[in-house]
Amino acid sequence: SIGNHNGTPLSINVGVDTPQSRAVITGNLLPDGSQIGVSVVDASGTDYQDQDYNNVCYHAVTEDGTQKWKVQSRSDILLSGEAGTLYAYYPWTAAATDFTQIAVNMDEADQKDWMVAEPITNLSDAQATAAVKMKHMLTNFKLSFYKDNYSGKGEVTAVTIRSNAFATTGTLDAT
Repeated sequence: SIGNHNGTPLSINVGVDTPQSRAVITGNLLPDGSQIGVSVVDASGTDYQDQDYNNVCYHAVTEDGTQKWKVQSRSDILLSGEAGTLYAYYPWTAAATDFTQIAVNMDEADQKDWMVAEPITNLSDAQATAAVKMKHMLTNFKLSFYKDNYSGKGEVTAVTIRSNAFATTGTLDAT
């Protein structure tokens, strides 16, 4: 329950650490409409100010030429004098309840990057703006093979991909 909790609304700015390897998102910002999951906890790692600020969805919109991040479908995260720690991941999924085990679905048709942010500590009403820097962790991609203007059957005889790891399932730890 949100109740009559008082405090300063958390404000976030989100940037992307440009990857050294291939990724779907190559710029310094996530695209408009992107959603990230945010959790704010107290020093013991539990509910901040007795509020459930776990997996709060923020979405990106551009207003007056500047990207802004707004809470989606709930009220703001309110900060008090108590120090809080923020964790974040991308893309947001409603099913994520444990930030140490966010399910990654690699069977989806969409190509996407999976990212986590460095934890941000000491957030409070005196420091209510968080500069969230997302780091690439995984990329979900698909390959399509075709020959221009050819509609007959084909046969791929070999594909070689260099990588340290491939997976079809997995979890992210956003902490």
